[in-house]
Amino acid sequence: MNYYIYEHENDVRNSELKQQIHQKLYHIVTEPTQADLIIVLGGDGTMLDAIHELHSYNIPFFGVNCGTLGFLLNAIRSPEEIPHHLEELEYITEPLLQATVTTKDDRVSTIQAINDFVIAKLDRKEWISMKLSKGDKEKAIQGSGLLITSAIGSTGTWANERGLMLPTGNNLIGIMGLSTGPFSTLVTKHDKDISISLESRRPIHLDIDTNRMTVENIKKVDIGLSPKTYQLAFLSKAGTSHFHNKRLELFTKKMAQDF
Repeated sequence: MNYYIYEHENDVRNSELKQQIHQKLYHIVTEPTQADLIIVLGGDGTMLDAIHELHSYNIPFFGVNCGTLGFLLNAIRSPEEIPHHLEELEYITEPLLQATVTTKDDRVSTIQAINDFVIAKLDRKEWISMKLSKGDKEKAIQGSGLLITSAIGSTGTWANERGLMLPTGNNLIGIMGLSTGPFSTLVTKHDKDISISLESRRPIHLDIDTNRMTVENIKKVDIGLSPKTYQLAFLSKAGTSHFHNKRLELFTKKMAQDF
């Protein structure tokens, strides 16, 4: 089996394990197109960067935790624990977030994200009137904006804002209000798209994956899940339980509100 290694060169965490993997792992290739498995060395942030850059190759990601929490990674101590056959692994398949965006001049575009979308204005002191609807359910709120996250993205900005980390494999979408008064968060299963209508005196924009891309002057966003997916790989001996159960435990301690 061929391996492609993804890491941040300036990340010195657990450098001894990284060095051992480079020295002892056979069949390391220099191009992801030649790989059967992408080995990600680092923390959750490194894994998210790897997914951003390489998910279009449709090759599973196997993370080696060289960081702290490691929600997206495997806890291994030596190169010998890295699998030699894809059949030794269990997989979590995750879809990308998808937004269909309508601007004030009625241009429509469809955009995917790995982590999250943020609806906001340059001056966050000014409120936006927002109407969220899903099927026959609606919520009208006012505030500085919204943070919309995937399960994978909930380890990042969402968690930093004290959102509950979402368990994977459930097609969940999280929506968090930014300075929205009594409205805090909701977590909903994607069985229908969520439509968000926006009104404000000044332009509103949509940030994709922490400013990797921005759409200006928007008036409506329809949020759903893309048919495009990627896979995270985990050791079968541990199963996906380590990753999934940590999230599920945190999530079920205080279930977030749905529509």
